[in-house]
Amino acid sequence: MKVYTLLLCLLALDVMLVGSAEKTGSLGIRRDMPKMMWPEPSLNIRLSRLPRELPKSQKTEVSPEEYAVYSAYLNGIEISPNDGKAVKLIVINDHTTIIESSCSQDNIAKYNQRIAKGELRPLFESSQARSKESVSLSRLFNIKHDYVLLAESAFADFFKAKDLDGWEDFYKKYPGSSGYISLSRVGFNTTFTKAIIFRKQNCGSLCGSGDHILFEKVDGKWKDIGRFNCWMS
Repeated sequence: MKVYTLLLCLLALDVMLVGSAEKTGSLGIRRDMPKMMWPEPSLNIRLSRLPRELPKSQKTEVSPEEYAVYSAYLNGIEISPNDGKAVKLIVINDHTTIIESSCSQDNIAKYNQRIAKGELRPLFESSQARSKESVSLSRLFNIKHDYVLLAESAFADFFKAKDLDGWEDFYKKYPGSSGYISLSRVGFNTTFTKAIIFRKQNCGSLCGSGDHILFEKVDGKWKDIGRFNCWMS
C-alpha cells in the first residue's frame, strides 16, 4: 500500500511540473518558488551548451578549393625539367610539405620587397601558418595527366643504396614523369580571389627548385600569375 501511495505522489508531481512548463518556459520550475528551492543546473546541462571543438582530422583536412589550386598548378606542367620531354605522369608527395625556414616569407622578402608589403603578405602568412603541420593528400586532383601519390619515405628509398644514382631507378619506375613534387598548404586572401602555394620539385642530381607560386581566380578558374623563387639546383 505504501509503494502504491508513493507512485501516485510521484505521478502527481510529474503532472504538476509538466503543466507549469508553459508558464515558466523552463524545466518546469516556477519562478515564485523560494530561491533556495531552485535546483542548480547540472554540469552535464552546462557543458552541453558549449560549442564542441572540431576533431583534429576535420580541422586539418585539405579543402576542395585547395585541390583546385593544386590542380591549376599541376595542369601547367608540360615538359620535364630533367630531359625536356613531354610529361605523361605526375608523381606527388602524398603529404603536404612544411615550408623550410630558408624559404620563409621573411627570407625571400629580403630580395623582393613586393612580398613584404601589400596584399601578398597575408597570403604568405596564411600559407606558412597552415603548413606548420604536414597532412595527407587524397586522389582529389582534377588534372589531365596520370598521377601517383608517393610517400616521402618511398621516394627516399631510391637513394639509400645508390645515392644520386637512384634517379635512374626512379625514372625507370615512373617513366615520363617530371620528378617528385611536394606541395604546401594553400594560403588564401579573405575573398578567396588570390592564393599562394610553396612547391618544391626534385627531378635529378642537378635538377630541382623551390618556388612560391601566386594564383588569381579569373572567371571561376585559378590562374598562375607569378612565382617567387627560393632555391634552384
